[in-house]
Amino acid sequence: MFQTQSAEAVLYLVAVVYCSLQLEHAEDAAFQNPPQTAAHVRKMAAKFRCDVCLKEFDYKYRYERHVETTFHKDKVRLMEICASTEAEWESGNVDTGGSSTVTESHSPSAIASDELSLAIGDEDIGHLGEAEKDSESSSDSDVANILSLTNSSANKEGQYHPFLSMISAMAYILIHSPRPMGLSNLTFVCHTLRCMFPALPSVSTMVSYRLPGYRAPEKFYSPSGVPFYVNSIAETIKLCLANPDIAKKMERYPVLPKKGFSREIFHGLQWRNDTRFQAPMATSPVGSVFLKDIVQSSIADAICVSIIKQFYRKEGHNGVFASVQVLQVHPSELNTYILSDIVEIPVSTIVTILPQMDSRTRHVYKKGHDGSLTIVSDNELAEMSSPHPLKTRSIMCGSLPVFMVPLIIFSDDTSGNRSKVWNKFDSWCFLLAGLRQKDNAQFCNIHFICTSNQVPVMEMAHPLVDQLLELEQGIVVFDAQLNTNALILAPVICFLCDNPRAAEICSHLGSGTLRFCRICRVDHTNSLTGICEERKRSSTIQEVQLIRSAHTQAERKRLRTLYGTSEKENHLLQLPVDLHQSTPIESLHTLGLGPYKYLLREKMEQLSEKQRKEVVARIAALPSSGLTGGISSDISRHYKSFVGRDFKFLAQIAMFIFSPYLSEAEIEVWLALSMVFKMVYCDEFEPQKIELYRDVCHRFARAIDCYSVTWRKKLKIHLILHLPDSMLRFGPASSFNTERCGEDLVNLYHTKEVQAFLGGEVQERGSGIHKHGTLRKVELETGLFIGSFHTEQATFCLVRYLEPVLMGTEPVLNEWSCPLLTLTNVIRCIASTLVNCAVSVVHQCDSQCVLAEQETTSRIERELVTQKKTVFVHNTDNNMYCYNIFCMHCLP
Repeated sequence: MFQTQSAEAVLYLVAVVYCSLQLEHAEDAAFQNPPQTAAHVRKMAAKFRCDVCLKEFDYKYRYERHVETTFHKDKVRLMEICASTEAEWESGNVDTGGSSTVTESHSPSAIASDELSLAIGDEDIGHLGEAEKDSESSSDSDVANILSLTNSSANKEGQYHPFLSMISAMAYILIHSPRPMGLSNLTFVCHTLRCMFPALPSVSTMVSYRLPGYRAPEKFYSPSGVPFYVNSIAETIKLCLANPDIAKKMERYPVLPKKGFSREIFHGLQWRNDTRFQAPMATSPVGSVFLKDIVQSSIADAICVSIIKQFYRKEGHNGVFASVQVLQVHPSELNTYILSDIVEIPVSTIVTILPQMDSRTRHVYKKGHDGSLTIVSDNELAEMSSPHPLKTRSIMCGSLPVFMVPLIIFSDDTSGNRSKVWNKFDSWCFLLAGLRQKDNAQFCNIHFICTSNQVPVMEMAHPLVDQLLELEQGIVVFDAQLNTNALILAPVICFLCDNPRAAEICSHLGSGTLRFCRICRVDHTNSLTGICEERKRSSTIQEVQLIRSAHTQAERKRLRTLYGTSEKENHLLQLPVDLHQSTPIESLHTLGLGPYKYLLREKMEQLSEKQRKEVVARIAALPSSGLTGGISSDISRHYKSFVGRDFKFLAQIAMFIFSPYLSEAEIEVWLALSMVFKMVYCDEFEPQKIELYRDVCHRFARAIDCYSVTWRKKLKIHLILHLPDSMLRFGPASSFNTERCGEDLVNLYHTKEVQAFLGGEVQERGSGIHKHGTLRKVELETGLFIGSFHTEQATFCLVRYLEPVLMGTEPVLNEWSCPLLTLTNVIRCIASTLVNCAVSVVHQCDSQCVLAEQETTSRIERELVTQKKTVFVHNTDNNMYCYNIFCMHCLP
């Protein structure tokens, strides 16, 4: 009985503790007379009292209703388990799982004492490694016996490794939960558990227990002597790669996206073209092949000799591919070769690995596009003749496989309270760039490094840089995907942060200086005309040294203004990464909390109270199909407190809501900004159309320049011009936004459940039930969803079609280039698998669509109150609609 009820008792126990903290103050009463049925609810002093839940009721029907609740029944069941366990102890029939290490039996009352001592063998202590000594317990190895004394056979196959059993794992989770209980509640839980598990050690012993192989955060001191703690990045990476779920999902190579659409950070050019991130090795049928190796491959029944230039994967294809340069023997010169075309081969077609070029090689020629031959210099020939450095290291380490695991570093300042004003914490975290966005958005994949509310963020970067430099050289880890050890290098691919923090990382003075851009050397007098000369890491180091060497404060100030560079200590400059190009323009602070916030506040302050109510009515009348998110509060009163998700929603509908209140110049600005939002928050990025993306950003800059001269000095307006280049390097803006990390970090400090903001998911492919009245994209056609029905074979949808309005063969567009649609009476039945996604379609209003006053009745203080409310009424006889091109998830 003891073993069969153990897991069930733990589950009921956790539920009881979280639901009723009153039991903490009534332990003796609850256990001396454990009630077992509803009959123990008695009437006392003209009140009805439940002895199980320690609650009183004034009326009989209330306590009768309480007795029938699951809450009460769960407590009664728990008391039954505790009573039966104590009865077994009194009768001496407790099953201890065959353990011979208990030397004396104790009753539950005696076991409740923290002074319980157990005789534990040396072999049990050896399984746990070293643990911290505690003053209340003779040995921390008590934790290792939580289940070895009760259910020692539960871990024969190691399914709870490194714990000995399920109960030991449950106890550790209970102590170290992300939402920990207070000490008093924890003491009560352990007191109850000891009635069922006599081997349970004291609370202090379990709190101080450390897992085998666990490495505690290392303590450091700031220059002012303030201590802070830093987690080991290398140890976290080892744990990640040893996890099969993470190791199998992580990309080890850059990926060529399918159909040219970039959706992840490993689709970007930074990982693909930068030599610091190029994968040095791949596995072929004849063994491990490295960059610069000379190989023979079989292509179309022909043997080709070539030099490997790059490894990568192709989306939708299995295996690894290599970009190689064909090596031909010179037809007339001895020991002379010709480097010709660069071609692509699957690594699986490599049949032989040839030796490197040696001193017998006389010359190597490069073949140009016109067929001309150019001799390779001696330095280039020496570089080609030497093996890849990581190949030598791999051989020295026992021929270990070698991979790149690029890191994304995140930094932000987070308030310790809800007001986001006081108790500011600066923090560092990191993510694995090889994971997809949906995986990196999970809280468990955002890894914490360090934080402090007293040490500045750049002072905490010193030990962080030391770890990152070590990872640049490589560490040996266990790879769960390969089931063997591997040598991995973990360079930093980018830093995610807001604009002020990015300026600190780049040793830049920020938006207050003349040259306010951290990426280029533009000044605020011509910030909207384009992008100037890019900043480089080497020039920034020289400028810092030049400012420090100045003899007077005036000279230092002049140089700071001239370069826009800060000479403060920045250990991140030691990293072999160009910080200016590795701090991408993130969309939340640059767009939502930038120009859109400026425009919205300016416009709402210009509107009268009546017009604000009209705006609310127009938003309420707009269909929400296909739109991402929503407005969290009343825009007429709380627009000043809007956050990123509110601006993201407004950007999709702004042209249909605010157009009656905008001038021509304002319409051009709002229209251009809505197109920028659509570009940035789109799930896919097409590198082939980079010039189109740049034109969209420049159109917005020109519109702002014509609208307001004062906005030229706004840094965030200029940073929008750099957005397309950041997307070209790191994939779509969603792959390097700070929303998921920032929200998780806030919830981490507030010790609440993480709900990272990811926006709305609109894909409905293959779903069986759809919301009535939702507009859906069906095989490049648009229709209004009416309903669905099921058969044994499939689920079908009834769709009322919306047909495009055409002039000849060209679609008719409205004033904002949105295609016009007509709602027809054609209703078709289609399979749900043909439904692609939700789309946004807006009514093309005419003069019959008007604002009206509507009376609404509500109850206030038990009285019915009639109020007038402004509503927007559409003309139902008008079947003309327009396709909302500003919706972020609509298909083109």
